[in-house]
Amino acid sequence: MSTYSYGNDELQQIKVWNYNPDNKHTYIYIHGGAWKDPKNTFDELAPVANTTPESTFIGINYRLTSQRVKHPLHLVDVARAIIYIATNFKTQQKHLLGYSVGATMILQFLQFKYHFSEAFDFYVSSNPDDENYGEFGDLLVADELHLLEDNENLIARLDELIKSDQLYFTSVKFLDGIYDLPELIEEYPQYAPWFINEAYPDAKLIALTSLSNPILINNGKLAPATYTSNASMIDAKTTIYIVHSLQDELLSLKQTQLLSDFFNKTLHGGCIVMTGNWGKHDDVYGDNRKEIFLFGGGVA
Repeated sequence: MSTYSYGNDELQQIKVWNYNPDNKHTYIYIHGGAWKDPKNTFDELAPVANTTPESTFIGINYRLTSQRVKHPLHLVDVARAIIYIATNFKTQQKHLLGYSVGATMILQFLQFKYHFSEAFDFYVSSNPDDENYGEFGDLLVADELHLLEDNENLIARLDELIKSDQLYFTSVKFLDGIYDLPELIEEYPQYAPWFINEAYPDAKLIALTSLSNPILINNGKLAPATYTSNASMIDAKTTIYIVHSLQDELLSLKQTQLLSDFFNKTLHGGCIVMTGNWGKHDDVYGDNRKEIFLFGGGVA
């Protein structure tokens, strides 16, 4: 097991278990925790990785919500980490998994150009003369986004990796996730002040996640990952799973149903929905974690 840094912050790290370029399967995991809980980390992958030595496992840590870190910077960290993985590790079949808001960011990462560009435009076009400007760290986020624009072109880097077949996922698992923030707030109004408004400090940013947005539906296709109209990290052969524990006390099946409906509109192959009595939200499936994380992927 080894850790590697993809940025300067102590949370901008990945942890790698069992790396071997000859391993057929590599599982890349993004943890949850409402973008803010330090108890959720890449170590949630450890029980699975430590008992599956024949596969490679890579967990991603990312910066948590603070005065300096708001959406889209969590997503930027995930993109940087996956670019780092694709650039520095030789892998065969890649499987992407995300739990809770980790699943949120997988959905955004697959449509990275839209989610990054729209959030970027929001911050750089915000009015500094507005009396509320800067109250939620807008200036700090805008400064980092400008530095990204000057020094890193994440969309172009993703495009290069996709075109060179270095960034393709054999399967993607969305695990007890959040996919549509406006719908979530309608169902659970208490979640807005609890964690959503800290990570998404404006109603315009929240609205960008609505799965009813026609830009995301993209004429019956998933919105592209880059400026190339057909750029995608998945295709008709990619198996898409949406998993939900019926004992999850924090999320009903509504978010799962919303994402399933969305994929039925945007993916020709649709998706596979899996439900079961697999424990409460913070259990991350408990004793069933390995079975669910590896289901359908094979381990040899």
